[in-house]
Amino acid sequence: MNKLLVPIDSDNVSAQAISFAKTLLEEGQALSLLHVIRPLASSRVIHYVGRKVVEEILKEDAVAALTQTLQSVEQDHIPHTLEYEFGEPSQVIAKYADEHDLVIMGTHERGPITSFLLGSVSNAVLKKASCPVLLVPKGYEKSEEIKTILVAVDGSETSHRAAQISLHLARKTNARCILVHVVTPPVLYSPVLADMVRKDREELVHIGEELLLEYENLFMHEQFPYRKKVAIGHPTQIINEVAEDEKADVIVLGYKGLNWMAEQIMGSVTYKLIHQSKIPLLIVK
Repeated sequence: MNKLLVPIDSDNVSAQAISFAKTLLEEGQALSLLHVIRPLASSRVIHYVGRKVVEEILKEDAVAALTQTLQSVEQDHIPHTLEYEFGEPSQVIAKYADEHDLVIMGTHERGPITSFLLGSVSNAVLKKASCPVLLVPKGYEKSEEIKTILVAVDGSETSHRAAQISLHLARKTNARCILVHVVTPPVLYSPVLADMVRKDREELVHIGEELLLEYENLFMHEQFPYRKKVAIGHPTQIINEVAEDEKADVIVLGYKGLNWMAEQIMGSVTYKLIHQSKIPLLIVK
């Protein structure tokens, strides 16, 4: 994760994303800051004034709006480059993501319905970007360094990639890793079949232990210390609880890329965590 892309705006969530990104910088590295300017929608204005003039005005406004954010970057002596580009934000950010190892973005406090109706840049980038995306929630209290990484795994291919990236991040930051797998009892999915599919706790824990072996082998092969935890219940709730109990600085997990309707019907742990977690999420595709 040597090339870090941080899309910025004139709000506080951008400042939080920059602060978190700073903890990942190594000597000689610089943040790639990107501000996307939405084009003027009125074709009539462009026709009479000219596209170049309109874009110059919009860029002047953008530069003025970013003054406070950029001043904090300068004051903190954060090495960086800055690009301005016109276009639809998620598309432009996804294009730049192709040339970077990680996108770090701040998120606003919007519920799933609001995000769907009004649009969420972070959700759209997550679906389009080719590299992992780290989301820093609004109101996150800045941490000077990453000490604890919670790796939520479920046996999927994206989950395996998430574990590999967690290992890389842990080496880079000298953080400890906690592997967690949440086993959801069938009764939680199908109350009608409760008597037929009920499993005792010991068997469910054994299932979780078996699944974690793949990830344990990865950490043992790399000779990197780790802890593990198997829990039973609703994944989103338990991952949040474990993250808070362990004072995790970041939660890492895979993303399957369900569309909005599928996420509502089938449920998506990643999607729910985006709207519930108070801890930064590193999401791997």
